[in-house]
Order: sequence, then structure tokens, then C-alpha cells
Amino acid sequence: MSTIRIANELDLKQTTHFALQNAKRRNLTNSDFWKLADDAKQQLERHHEFALKEGVLLVSQASDVLTGFALIWIYPALLVYDLGDKLAGLIEDFFASDIKTADELMNAVLERIKIRNGCVAALDTPASWTDRHELASRFDLLPASEYWVKTNLEQHAKNAVRQATEADFSSIVEFNVHAQKRKQESNSRFWKIHPDAPARFEAWMRHSLTLADRSIFVAEDSRGFIVAQPTRLLPGHRTSDLIGCIDDFWSEDFGYSLQIHNDNYEIGTSPLQAAESDFHARGARISLVITTSAWKSKNQLLEANGYQPVYFWSVKNLS
Repeated sequence: MSTIRIANELDLKQTTHFALQNAKRRNLTNSDFWKLADDAKQQLERHHEFALKEGVLLVSQASDVLTGFALIWIYPALLVYDLGDKLAGLIEDFFASDIKTADELMNAVLERIKIRNGCVAALDTPASWTDRHELASRFDLLPASEYWVKTNLEQHAKNAVRQATEADFSSIVEFNVHAQKRKQESNSRFWKIHPDAPARFEAWMRHSLTLADRSIFVAEDSRGFIVAQPTRLLPGHRTSDLIGCIDDFWSEDFGYSLQIHNDNYEIGTSPLQAAESDFHARGARISLVITTSAWKSKNQLLEANGYQPVYFWSVKNLS
């Protein structure tokens, strides 16, 4: 049986080695998206040093040998969601030498999240890692958020989409209310809507409109919107490369139901292409869309536009 404990500075050489093995494995699954950084080892060392102070870094040990590690961050609920006085534990990285060690380590991880006042655990699960999916399944961690990627972006012809103005905020807030409802339908504990969600989201959109690194688009007939913004990859990968990220995205043709109900996504495709063109103009050649596993209609639109899932957050309610 392994001993599970909090890591210390003497463990960082080995935890960094484990994390580098994971980074290389991600690169093998999708080398365009998960490019390895030239200084991957150094990035991971710094990241683990930071985790010792601000996160939770656990290690498994058999005799004098480390056999695995888990890197966890404890966060409050996102802006428009509500966990009450509880927190969420995000398991960003995880490595174990065998199944028995993985199960012992995961048990300790979930217990540690609860000790830190967490009511939800989320495990980063690369799409093609069968062993990680099996681990998630053994612990009833179910896919909730999905991250779909498209590489080699190109400019699209201009379509019936324009830049948002303050006059569009009331419509955008209403659109996002529908998006939040779809998420809540898929997992009511993880995506419980905060009572002040509309006001908070509007304030964030007003702030976003002042930021030079992102764009907000609406369909000309006000039937959808999208926010195109930058993001970075996990440490160990090419964090210097600009990647476009789409989180807030809704349109009428997929936005009223989680289920597939038509094959025509013209309304949603227009703002999606506008966002891709915006990324391309800013120098990004990769677009990452955050969606929901249960939102089949939205995911069908993404697939039709050349996206594929690259990783998930698998979620479990702990209370």
C-alpha cells in the first residue's frame, strides 16, 4: 500500500519528471495543440514550486520511491455560478505508476478537496487517454466540460456578424441566461446559477468591451453572440503561442435545447467564423472552444465546423 502525503521541495525533481511525462504524452496525442515548450522542464519546476505555496501537491510513495503525484487547485465558483460557501477542487495534473496507486492517490485527492471545503471535484481528462477515463469512471467522475480544438485557422469571408456595442448588452445578457440554463440542466450542482448572474455577466461584458485582446460579436439580426479571447496552455507546453479561446457562445439554432433538433447551424456558424477570423488576424492559428458534454446540439455545430474534443473536465459532487 502506498503512503500518500503532501509534497515538499525534495520531491519536486520527481514530480516534475512525472509531469513532463504527461506533457510528452499530450504532445503525442495532438502535436499541433499540445506543442512542447523548449524549456518544458523548467516551466514545470516553477509551476510545482508555486503549487507548494498556493495549491495542493500530493505524492504517493512506496518505500523510498515516489510512484505518483496529483496537482490540485482550490477555487471559488466562477463569476455567474453559486457553490454557496463551498469551493471547487480542480485536479490539473495526475500521474500514477499503476492502477492500485492511482486509486489510492485519487481517494486521497478527493478527501483533501473535502478537507479544503470543496463540494465539487473536477479531473482534467485528455480525450484519448483511456486509462484516465477509466480512473474517472471508477470514481464516478463524469464528463461535464469539454474543450474542442481546431488548428490551422484561416480567414473567412465576412458574414452577417458585427462587433458588439453597449446597445447589445441587454440581448447578450439574455442570450447568456439561456446558456447558463443549458449548463444547469446538464449538471445542476456544478453549474448552479448565482442569483446575481445577469448583473455580474453584464458587468464582465462591459469590462471585456474595453480590453484590446478580445472581441465580442453579435449576429446582425441579434440571434446570437460570441466572445473571442486569448488563452494559454498548461505549463510544459508552448505557453508563448497565442491561442484563441471561446467560452461565451450562444445562438438560436442550438441554444434552446441540449438535444440535437436540426442539422442547420447557419446562425451559430457565422459568429464562430467571425471569431476564427479575429483570432487569425491577431496571429493565432488555433481555436479552443469550451462547451458542455451534454450539449449535443452545440457540439454537433462544432464538429460540423472542423472541431474535435481534446480534453474534458470530469466532475463529481462531493456533498
